[in-house]
Amino acid sequence: MSGHEVIHLKYDGKLAVITLDNASKFNSLTQASYRRLATLLREADANEDVVVTLLIGEGPFFSAPPAALISHSDFIYSVPDAYVLTPFSSLELVAEGGASVAFVQRMGWGKANEALILGRKIPVQELVQVGFVNKLFQDKAKFRQQVLEHVQATFGDHVVGSSMLGTKALLRRRLVHEQDEAAPLETFGGLDRFCEGIPQTEMAKVASGSKKHRL
Repeated sequence: MSGHEVIHLKYDGKLAVITLDNASKFNSLTQASYRRLATLLREADANEDVVVTLLIGEGPFFSAPPAALISHSDFIYSVPDAYVLTPFSSLELVAEGGASVAFVQRMGWGKANEALILGRKIPVQELVQVGFVNKLFQDKAKFRQQVLEHVQATFGDHVVGSSMLGTKALLRRRLVHEQDEAAPLETFGGLDRFCEGIPQTEMAKVASGSKKHRL
């Protein structure tokens, strides 16, 4: 399926809802769907009526493999059996997608080291404890409905959008600077390894079944 078929944008008042809708592929993102996602995020950002953009996945996984994507969110909501897995070391890769900055900022050095260096699967209960996840919703079957209701109630008319966005800009100013520095370092770090052919060898092992992926 094309990026247009698997990623949808819908507006609901001040809320923009972007849905990753490719559950059979764990909502994995191709180059085309990455471009589609970026386009929709920019479209929502340019809409003056939108205050909140909700990114949500259909099916049992939010998205695989770009787990780093969620770490850039302001608020993260989850089901009780979720986890974060970033197997960079297992695949002979280095951190990417801004994870080297965003994971540290959201979960602290200790947990970020476990996730990024060790490739440990971090269960949602630990993610709640360190503040990575803001809220759990127990009913998986009604997760989307509950999240939408929570977001609409949380960001209702009792809060002023321009004030929230202004405060967010102040809170993220230093973080954005650090991410801008990290992005090219992550990119070229990964490129160097691909040029050496190291990740391709490990990925071939996973594809052939000789190396078991923990997902």
